[in-house]
Amino acid sequence: STKEYVSGFGINHKFKSLLKNINSEGTNSKKYKKDMQSEVLSILSYDVKLPLIKELDNNKKNYFTPKISIRHSPNKTKNVKEEARDLNTTNVFSLNRLGFNDNIEGGTSATLGFDFSHQNEDGNDFLTKKIATIFREKEDKNLPDTSTLGKKQSDIVGEIGFNASKNFLINYNYSLDNDWDQVNLHNITNEFRINNFVNKFSFYEENNIIGNKSYFENSFSYLFNGKNSLSFKTRENKKDNLTEFYNLIYEYKNDCLTASIIYN
Repeated sequence: STKEYVSGFGINHKFKSLLKNINSEGTNSKKYKKDMQSEVLSILSYDVKLPLIKELDNNKKNYFTPKISIRHSPNKTKNVKEEARDLNTTNVFSLNRLGFNDNIEGGTSATLGFDFSHQNEDGNDFLTKKIATIFREKEDKNLPDTSTLGKKQSDIVGEIGFNASKNFLINYNYSLDNDWDQVNLHNITNEFRINNFVNKFSFYEENNIIGNKSYFENSFSYLFNGKNSLSFKTRENKKDNLTEFYNLIYEYKNDCLTASIIYN
């Protein structure tokens, strides 16, 4: 990748490229041919963003950054439509968002999105928002179905974070159908702390093309000191109406070692 170039108007430009030399040979494999194969795969992207800031009263600030990434690969995507892959705000702008060592996302696409954050008077991000979607020149049916990457327009993926204090955090990740009429993914996580007590709660639900999962998960832990902790974790499967597990965990941790005893 190049360094980030900043124009006089404040627009940031950056080029990124990925080059893979794949050598493969398979025996009784559905994925690789029996004879030795060697191929070169490549992808190039041009990333642009415009960081904006608005200063408010009492040293509060708003940050807003619209972004676009235009990418092209002359190669054709290998058939991985049955593979499970997620599209989210963490990987949507990644150059290798497929995550395969021996494959690359072929064709031409443009990823659009923005980041927003509200910073309080202490300099902490009180509220954060991220949203992005992908437009593709041609539909690619070889890309994983669950990621929606192969559509002319992918799902709209987003994230909302609310940090009331260091003791109370809540985060919501979602995937919205490009017709704006169905939510294909809900993922809500919450962390609550009181002194040495920490409680983490999450709700996860997949729908439609993404999958068919739904569960509540809760973890409660007590930190005796910097090295010893005791926690209890359970998960309730909402689709099958059953409790999947109860985990009781004692953990010891120092700078170079983590050891635990788990009752499941």
